[in-house]
Amino acid sequence: GNTRESDSKTFIPIDGQQRLTTLFLLHWYFAAWAGKLDDENKKILERFQYETRFVTTEFCSKLVNDVEINLKDLIKSNKTIIDEIKDYYWFFSTYEYDASIKSMLVMLQEIHDYVKGLSDKAKVDTYFEILSSNDCPINFLFLNIDDVGLTDEIYIKMNARGKALTRFENYKAQLTAYLAKKDKDFSNEFLDKLN
Repeated sequence: GNTRESDSKTFIPIDGQQRLTTLFLLHWYFAAWAGKLDDENKKILERFQYETRFVTTEFCSKLVNDVEINLKDLIKSNKTIIDEIKDYYWFFSTYEYDASIKSMLVMLQEIHDYVKGLSDKAKVDTYFEILSSNDCPINFLFLNIDDVGLTDEIYIKMNARGKALTRFENYKAQLTAYLAKKDKDFSNEFLDKLN
């Protein structure tokens, strides 16, 4: 990922969209469950945006700022969280055709169904606190592509098939960067033989 020079607190990943979106949805859901969608947490959650998808960013903003669902009551009803969100006046038909928004709604329903199936729902009250603590069990390995000398284009090309890179591919990318600094011609010849 890269950070913008103008705002060092902006993280722009080039991979991991689904994982990061799921993490955003978990934070939103469990904050809403625990009644912790206060102004401070809304401000943090609203920073989650899609660089190239205005409609998806708009939906995320509406979810954070305009959705007020008592999830504990919803659990007891037969209504889905998808129906609850679609009932809002601002939920436009364009949202229904956006693949990212459709996936987000499905994931929210999965989270909701998981919670609905738990025998001890009192534990759920602590989930947001756990997610936002320093001891959160979810963490990521961060590889700044600037540090290893790879460009966005190379990484995207290598991962274009949409699958996780193998350990070999990660090693090859690091070896490429290392050898290119030493001897460009040898690096190209050697790496051609690895393909």
